Amino acid sequence: MSHGTDFSYALSRTLDATTGRVWQAWTTPDQYARWAYAAQGTVEMDVRPGGVWKAVMVTPDGSRSP
Repeated sequence: MSHGTDFSYALSRTLDATTGRVWQAWTTPDQYARWAYAAQGTVEMDVRPGGVWKAVMVTPDGSRSP
């Protein structure tokens, strides 16, 4: 599925962690893979405005995206 350039993703959670720790978990590929259990590998991660973030996700049935 392709969303083009108009796609955005929003998520809200309350965590018992510092802002710095959460930022590191979401912006460092190996940290993200451990934190987001469905992420099996980050293809590209540029978290600057206008950057690209691509990750391989695995569903409970084992199928992979992208």
